[in-house]
Amino acid sequence: MIDTRGEVHVYRLEPAAGEADQTVLSGDERARAARFRFPADRSRFVRCRVAVRRIAGRYLDRAPGELVFTAAPGDKPLLEGGGLELSWSRCATLTLIAVRSGGAIGVDVEDVRGALDVRELAERSFTPAELAEWQDLPAEAQPHAFYVGWTRKEALLKGRGVGFAVPPETLDVRAAPDGWTLVELPLGPAWVGALAAEGAAAFRWCEL
Repeated sequence: MIDTRGEVHVYRLEPAAGEADQTVLSGDERARAARFRFPADRSRFVRCRVAVRRIAGRYLDRAPGELVFTAAPGDKPLLEGGGLELSWSRCATLTLIAVRSGGAIGVDVEDVRGALDVRELAERSFTPAELAEWQDLPAEAQPHAFYVGWTRKEALLKGRGVGFAVPPETLDVRAAPDGWTLVELPLGPAWVGALAAEGAAAFRWCEL
């Protein structure tokens, strides 16, 4: 097994032409893929799951099609056999996959180019202290700052395995909570991403 030695390895999956090979997917994954209404959404789902299996297989020295995933509380994906933590996030055309050989992790990515009403979302999802700090920012800085806060919240909730059973407006992520590391991932002007890692951990970009 590949040991990441205190690092979280993060993979960036961009759109690609053609269909991914579905033969490594489980029957449940193929059934989920078939339920997508739009071909582009189906293709992104398949490419993500195929990439997750190939990456995990590389770390564990196992065939991708042999891996079995289950869902823990909070819909956190678990790989049977243990030893490897994985988290992934898909948004529009970008997918991030994080992997670590020890310690919980969560990753999230959001497209900042949409026309969402970030003020309303901030009022619903930020703590009072976070909201006051956010409202003090110049108007032009508020959209990016909202997505920084939101992705940190979602990454941390994923990492803890609780999902939205914990209301995001109760979780202050201006600083990492005790026992966790929070990192904003550099993704360019169109995206904001965050990584949450249990304990002290750095991250490193890796190639598929």
